[in-house]
Amino acid sequence: MKTALGILTAATLLAGCSGTEPGPLRITMSLDKPAVAMDDSLRIVLRVVNASAQPVMVYPSSAYGPCMYSGFELFDREWRPAHEGYVCLGTTTFIVFMPEPVALNPGETMEITRWWRPEHTFVEGQPIEPGLYYIPGAAAAVDRTFQTPPREIFVG
Repeated sequence: MKTALGILTAATLLAGCSGTEPGPLRITMSLDKPAVAMDDSLRIVLRVVNASAQPVMVYPSSAYGPCMYSGFELFDREWRPAHEGYVCLGTTTFIVFMPEPVALNPGETMEITRWWRPEHTFVEGQPIEPGLYYIPGAAAAVDRTFQTPPREIFVG
């Protein structure tokens, strides 16, 4: 699942379609706290707004989860990617069960809520250590991904 998302994200980035400006969608991210204990969870809320005059096809909030679009990325202090350690079925499941895109009309907002548990997160195959991490939010339209600037979160 993560592999399929990684391939999709890489292809989108290579096509020059990633980012927030300029583009029809605006994305913001809020975190429920600036620090999280290793055995606690962090609530991440993304708000995607269609700032254009035309509908934009996006993946609905039900398409976000540990085995679909993640809604955020994680990096350690050295900007090494961190991954949630969930066991997901193969990419065939991703293709079969992925929700259909929906139209986000001009001025409409879609909210995506995710939870991150540091104890389920790994960097280079090892459980993460306490310290500073970076979280950029990410949402997917049919033809591109949109990201927030990274936010710092301390894991203790």
